Amino acid sequence: MDRAGRVSHAGQPLWRRPGFYLHWIPRLAVIGLALWLLSWFAIGDSLRYLGFIHSGAFIYGLMGLLAAVIMAVRRDFIWAGLGAVLALGVLSHGNGYNMSAGEAAKEAGSIRVVSASLRGRNRQMEAAAERLASYDADIIAVQEVSDFAQLSSALEKASGMKWQSVSKGPLSIFARGPVEYSTGEELDSVLKAQISYKGNPLAIWTIRAPKNYARPAENRAFSVALRNSAREEKPHFVVGDYNATQWNDSYVLMDAIMQNAQASAGLGQGSSFPARGRRSGILGAFARIDHIFVRNDLKVHNAFTGQASAGADHHPVIADVTVRP
Repeated sequence: MDRAGRVSHAGQPLWRRPGFYLHWIPRLAVIGLALWLLSWFAIGDSLRYLGFIHSGAFIYGLMGLLAAVIMAVRRDFIWAGLGAVLALGVLSHGNGYNMSAGEAAKEAGSIRVVSASLRGRNRQMEAAAERLASYDADIIAVQEVSDFAQLSSALEKASGMKWQSVSKGPLSIFARGPVEYSTGEELDSVLKAQISYKGNPLAIWTIRAPKNYARPAENRAFSVALRNSAREEKPHFVVGDYNATQWNDSYVLMDAIMQNAQASAGLGQGSSFPARGRRSGILGAFARIDHIFVRNDLKVHNAFTGQASAGADHHPVIADVTVRP
């Protein structure tokens, strides 16, 4: 102790002094966030498992924001400001800012599109149909359908109407009007359809993208093929389970040629995964890996994330869009 009775830490190693961790750990968090952003800009998902690492960007942003708050309380204002700028940039990327967005009745004259991934082993098709019917959709795109016939029957019962539909493996599209398979380039894990809307064809594609982050070349090959096909054929909608957040290459490639409904007319992150169909879903969804991409000449009025049905591990995503015949 010194003469005033205070504990003296002179001669102690720096790492044993009080305040050392509160001083340096938040700074290291900001440095780590900056380095991660630099790697994302430079190489994207090109190396093994980077896609998986990038998908946690929302969590990194929250950690950076917490570090900024701690440093601000400690009056470390320069580092706090840097941390806040980086964190808010991460948290805002790809998010929507429509304050009126949310679950509401669709606007007159708009088309409501719903995309839902149900999980391949989910046998609760009646529960899925009831939830999907509750959104008053005009088009429903479904991925990981375990029993197409059962879902079709249950959807007609739940909605009280006859749906037109097409399916391909675990992918299905239901529509209020006539729907048929679309001609064009065939792509694995992509179902292309044309719907008659006021006598005019409306093209919608639904996908379930690969998610093997250990082999990024395969993921990128699918994403590039999808982007090139969409650029050539110009569908009105490309929706589904992208297995990618707004920080992954497959999202970035599509975002360059089409608008994302959540970013255009939603509010906030719009996380869709995981739902209670997975054990981790009890903590709540933290990533948006389900997307509705819309052609740039169309107007998106509203976009939001719904509630998953029993057994599903993704929450559905919904968008209201004006399509001029």
